[in-house]
Amino acid sequence: MAHENFDTVIEELDEVLDLEREALLCGDLDQIGRLLERKESLIDQLSNLEQGEREALEDLNSKVLRNQALLDHALEGIRTVARRLA
Repeated sequence: MAHENFDTVIEELDEVLDLEREALLCGDLDQIGRLLERKESLIDQLSNLEQGEREALEDLNSKVLRNQALLDHALEGIRTVARRLA
């Protein structure tokens, strides 16, 4: 992957992760769904990186982990509500 393309993908993924965090905190499930396809595409592009480039992804990894924890909590809340309604 060319260095310029790598930087572009990193910047786009960083933006998507920030938007995803906002959507998770606001409970905007529609926005989360819309961002999922874009996020998956960017992550697929990064999966083809060389090892040296992968080291630059540590900051993004922490954002991914943060958002995953928020998503897990949101899903648990939805499950709790569904159980109560049942």
